[in-house]
Amino acid sequence: MSHMVLALGAAVISGSGCVWFVPAVVDLRAGDDRLPSRRFAAWACVTGWATGAALALVLLVARSWQPVCAVAAAGAALTATLAVRARTCRRREEEESIRRWKALRCTGPVGAPDRSRAVFLAWALSGLLVAGTASAAVIATAGHSGTMTAALAGALVCALFLLLACMRAVAARGRAGRL
Repeated sequence: MSHMVLALGAAVISGSGCVWFVPAVVDLRAGDDRLPSRRFAAWACVTGWATGAALALVLLVARSWQPVCAVAAAGAALTATLAVRARTCRRREEEESIRRWKALRCTGPVGAPDRSRAVFLAWALSGLLVAGTASAAVIATAGHSGTMTAALAGALVCALFLLLACMRAVAARGRAGRL
């Protein structure tokens, strides 16, 4: 498949992401009116979609797969880092809210949602993204002779992220039960 076709596909998909990145830009422009976790999540969203747009540009000019893999890996790593930071901030904000409600001797907000499915899905999809990037990087450096190594690396990364997804989902279910 030609790099031009892939560039066109990446550009179209990045453009269609406006449903997600435009509200994220609004959150970023709001500044301190939004919680830090929400701003980090907005940065993660914008970075992820900007990575897709950057891939479209790199696919137009690159003759090999190494620059494409480098941009994809860097964008995925930065997006994942920001998303994890957003989740960490969100957890701290929830704990602070619980402490404040307890200080008021109230039960707190009614009906804390069970987010275990969303947590599992986020970790599992992140694992698929990282596994795909790792496999592409192995194939780009080793060529077709590294196909088995790439498949093994992708499977191991997927297994690790599925384990993390299960552990995080169980922890999220436990936190929802305590609220």
